[in-house]
Amino acid sequence: MPKYLVDLVILALNTSKKSLNWGKILVTGLANKPDVDDMWEPNTATIFGLLKKRGAKSPYYDSFIPEVLFIRDHLEWVGTKSVLWNKHSVSSFDAVVNATNHSANYTELADWSKCSGYKECDE
Repeated sequence: MPKYLVDLVILALNTSKKSLNWGKILVTGLANKPDVDDMWEPNTATIFGLLKKRGAKSPYYDSFIPEVLFIRDHLEWVGTKSVLWNKHSVSSFDAVVNATNHSANYTELADWSKCSGYKECDE
């Protein structure tokens, strides 16, 4: 599933004449399950790895995990902090990927993001 998700991001960016390489992709939801702070082998780690391998810069937002304290097999992310949840922060990314379906205000996310599964990418 993570590879398929990254392929969808590439397709969405390409339709807007943007590239994943050097793109800024916000990943929302770092936890393994919705509405908890469980970081035991999250799919998000695989998504981060695939995005990074393809040259993207990919910070994250997760209200349950303000800072990465530990991800097994991904110690390079220890100390990484969640970005702020506001219009200025979210709108600065080329695309947004929702990796964990936390209870959140997805209307704000759709309104603020340039490109997400909730609307077409802005040109």
